[in-house]
Amino acid sequence: NGGICEVDTIDCKKKDTIYVPSEPTREGYTFLYWEKDGSQFDFNEAITSSFTLVAKWEIQKYDVIFDTDGGTYIEDQKVEYGKTIQVDNPTKEGYEFVGWSLNGEIYDVSTPIKNNLILLAIWTDVKYTVTFDVAGGDELEPIKIKNGESLGKIIPTKEHNSFVCWLLNGEVYDPTTPITSNITLVASWKEDYKVTIHYNNNDPDLVLYAKEGQSINDLGGIDSPIKEGYKFINFYYDEEFTKAMLIFSKINNDIDLYAKFSKIY
Repeated sequence: NGGICEVDTIDCKKKDTIYVPSEPTREGYTFLYWEKDGSQFDFNEAITSSFTLVAKWEIQKYDVIFDTDGGTYIEDQKVEYGKTIQVDNPTKEGYEFVGWSLNGEIYDVSTPIKNNLILLAIWTDVKYTVTFDVAGGDELEPIKIKNGESLGKIIPTKEHNSFVCWLLNGEVYDPTTPITSNITLVASWKEDYKVTIHYNNNDPDLVLYAKEGQSINDLGGIDSPIKEGYKFINFYYDEEFTKAMLIFSKINNDIDLYAKFSKIY
C-alpha cells in the first residue's frame, strides 16, 4: 500500500480459501484489515478468480503534553504521526518565553511527531531598559534591570552642579520603586553657588563653586593675596569693606569677596 510494504502473491485453486497472512507493519500506522474492491476481505470466502488485497491502515496519534512551568495553561494535544505541533506561546508574568525543552534539550516544534512527548517551557527573566537623560551632565549608559527589581542609588555628575533627584514624567522618582516597564529618567540639578574672589592687586579674579551649605573653609580656604607696599587685612562681602568674611559661614547664594589692603608707610 503506497509503496510501504512488499506485495506477496499466493497461488491457490479455485473454490479454495486462503490462509490469513501475518499482519504487515508500517511506521506510524496501525494495520486494520485487508481490503478487496473497497470492502474488508473475508478469508473464509471461496476463491473464484485472481484478485489483489490492499492493506487498510489507520494513522497513529501521539500525546503531546505541555508543562508551562507556571505559565498560562496549554491543553494537551493528540498529533498524527508525521505532523507538527501547532501551539501558541504561553505567557508568564515577569518572564519571557524562550522555547520548549524535551529531556533537557531545546525542542524544535517543527519536528515531525513520531512518539509521545512531554514538553517543558523555558523562561528567562524579563529585563527592562532604564534610559538616563542627564540634562547636560556626564553621560550614563542605559541599564537593564530584571522585572520587579529597583534602580537603586545611581548618582550622575555635572560640572558646577549638585544632583537633586531623578524625574519620571516630571515627577520625583523613588529609586526603590520596582521596575515593571521601560522608563526614561531625567536628572534634576541645583546649580552650585558662585564665589568670585576679587584680589584687588591686579591679579585676575578667582572663581570658586560651593555646594549648598558649604563654607569657605570647606572649599579649602583662600590664600592671602600679596600687593606690593600694602598689608593684606581680610576679605569682605562688599566693596565698601563693611562686612568681613567669616570663613566658617555657610554659603547659600552667589557671593563676591573683596580683598582689603592697608598701605604700609
